[in-house]
Amino acid sequence: MPTATFNRDLIAAAYAKRHKETDPGIRAIYYLPTGAPPNEIRLVEVNEAITGTAGPEPIDFGVDSGAPNEHKLIVFDVTPKQWEQVRQGTLPLPQGWTLKGSQEISGGRPRRRK
Repeated sequence: MPTATFNRDLIAAAYAKRHKETDPGIRAIYYLPTGAPPNEIRLVEVNEAITGTAGPEPIDFGVDSGAPNEHKLIVFDVTPKQWEQVRQGTLPLPQGWTLKGSQEISGGRPRRRK
C-alpha cells in the first residue's frame, strides 16, 4: 500500500481555503514557507474582526500527531493595521519567520507576493 506524502504547499492552501470559508473577517492569508521546517506550515491571517490592543501571538496547532502526515500549523492572526506594520518592518513576525518568499493564498494555490 503506498504511503501518503506530505505536500506542505497543498495542505497550506487547503487550510487557508477552510479558514476563509469559516471566518468572514479574514481579508488575506499569507503562507510563509521560507525557513520553516519541512513539517511546519506558517500562515499569517489578516483579520479585520480582531479587536484589542495586545500584540499578536502565533497559535501552534499540532496536526495528525503520530501519523505519517504529522505536522504543525502555526497561525499568526493580525489586524489589517498590524499587517501594514509587519510589511513596513515596525512589527516583527515570530522569531525565525520571514516575508521572503511569502505567498498570498486566495482560496486556491499559493501565489508569490510581488
